[in-house]
Amino acid sequence: METRLPALVVLVATFLAGGYPTSVSSYLAAAVWLALALAATLRPPPVPSRAVLALLALAALTMLSAIWGRTGEALHVVHLPVLYAGLLYATEWVGPRSVAALRPAIAIVAVAGIIGRAAGWAAPSPEPGSIRMAWPIGYANGLGLLCAIGVILCASARRWWPAAAVCAAALVWTFSRSAIVACALGLILLAPRRIAIAAAVVLAVAAVFLARPVYQRFQSPAPDTRNASRLATVSSHGRTKLWHAALREGEHHPVAGGGAGSWRRVAGKRDLPANAHSLELETFAELGVLGLLALGAFFVSVPPARSPAYAAFVAWLLVSAIDWDWQLPAVTGAAIICAGSLTRRSR
Repeated sequence: METRLPALVVLVATFLAGGYPTSVSSYLAAAVWLALALAATLRPPPVPSRAVLALLALAALTMLSAIWGRTGEALHVVHLPVLYAGLLYATEWVGPRSVAALRPAIAIVAVAGIIGRAAGWAAPSPEPGSIRMAWPIGYANGLGLLCAIGVILCASARRWWPAAAVCAAALVWTFSRSAIVACALGLILLAPRRIAIAAAVVLAVAAVFLARPVYQRFQSPAPDTRNASRLATVSSHGRTKLWHAALREGEHHPVAGGGAGSWRRVAGKRDLPANAHSLELETFAELGVLGLLALGAFFVSVPPARSPAYAAFVAWLLVSAIDWDWQLPAVTGAAIICAGSLTRRSR
């Protein structure tokens, strides 16, 4: 049972708006660390990996930033690195079977989402005119990334191909371009070496010839159709404006940022979304170079491996750089569990 507990946290967060509400993620963080404390009374706890220490350092920096930022803003976001550090440590403690438990958990989410949309009792993504599947997380791109992780984990395991197909169907229904691309790249990492090298060469050649026109279209503020036709576009739908704003905010306070949670205040003054749609840039805006160092220490502490867990973690890493999945424990929690199966071996 204990090997399923990390995956259970992800499953619970998924059906509670992805864990996005502060109350939900705070309670989940408290529950995870309480479970760890109880487990420590029964047997000696293992030594945490460098990745766990990096996330704890990020949590400590988040709280310290209340000194130069605002206490209320720091308290509003500190539960996220605390939750992820606890989830990572729990995965290292219970072992790699936690990743195996993710397969049925994500498959349940995909089945529930498909049935909900097909039956008509689950609303689509809340944007006007949208037909994108977003329930149970409530954010189509977030649900798409979780299903992409499910595809990567299930497609690489025997007897899990039906679950992989269900996750793939749900992924396509979200019409999430970033999640579909990340899923494809994750599967390429698992392909035989010759195929992976050939795919890398093709992608490199395409990047050389298409980089400039794609970048121009990426910057263009094309309207988001919220249906299948969006898969044929490459517009960022205003993300570049957010990224420039976050970069400028970080440049004003390059060392320690404006304080954890300060982006919401800055965004409110500029009539921008509450999330900068980039984990690294929002971290730079709020915690400066110090925050990026702590975050980077976590990234580099996850050892590369030719495994589904690492491919899924890479998929999350790519998408989190251009979206706000860090604020969705249902999605980032799944990536953290995958990372924990790898950092456990490196302790």
